[in-house]
Amino acid sequence: MIVEVKARRGVGIGLPEEAVDLRKRQKLRMLMETYRSATKRQKQPCRIDVLGLLLDDHLAVTRCEHIRDAVSDD
Repeated sequence: MIVEVKARRGVGIGLPEEAVDLRKRQKLRMLMETYRSATKRQKQPCRIDVLGLLLDDHLAVTRCEHIRDAVSDD
């Protein structure tokens, strides 16, 4: 499993998980395939999750959104 963690101190530019755009999803898929190839695990199931964190002014987590299988073969 690969987990992409995004954190923000506000939602002025959107939620943290929204930062995982098409370009980032492509990079994550490439990373996963490179890792699986290097470790001889091409046939092993793997998923990519996204964890979006909102932080307050003291950097304490006020919201945690876990999106399972956030990156698919689109």
